[in-house]
Amino acid sequence: CDLILLMSVNPGFGGQSFIPFVEGKIAAARERLRALGATCELEVDGGIKPENCRAVAAAGASILVIGSAVFKSGAPVATLREIRRRVPGAACRPPGARAAAAHPTRSAAARKDDRHAAAVM
Repeated sequence: CDLILLMSVNPGFGGQSFIPFVEGKIAAARERLRALGATCELEVDGGIKPENCRAVAAAGASILVIGSAVFKSGAPVATLREIRRRVPGAACRPPGARAAAAHPTRSAAARKDDRHAAAVM
C-alpha cells in the first residue's frame, strides 16, 4: 500500500469542522498498519487546523491536508508556521505537489484543480 486516505469531514465542500471520532480511526488504522508491517502513508483530509493538528499527527497521521484553515485565516504564512511549530518535523509542500508527484503525467489544467489543498504535511 502506498497511501490510505481518511476523510475527517463529510466530503463535498471546504470549511467544515473536524469530526472528532475520526481521531480514533486514525489511531486504529496506524496500529493495524504497524501490526501488518506496512509502511504506507496515512493521510487525513478535512478540518485540520492549528488547534487539532498535533493530536491528528500524534494519532498516527503522516500527511495532513490543510486548506480552509490557511486560506481563510487572514495570515496564511503565520498559520502554516504555527502548524509546523505544533507538529515538529512537519514539512510543507505547495498545493498540488502531492498530486503532481503521484501522477506526473497529469496535465497542468488537472493539477490546477488541486489548489484547494494548502499544504501537505
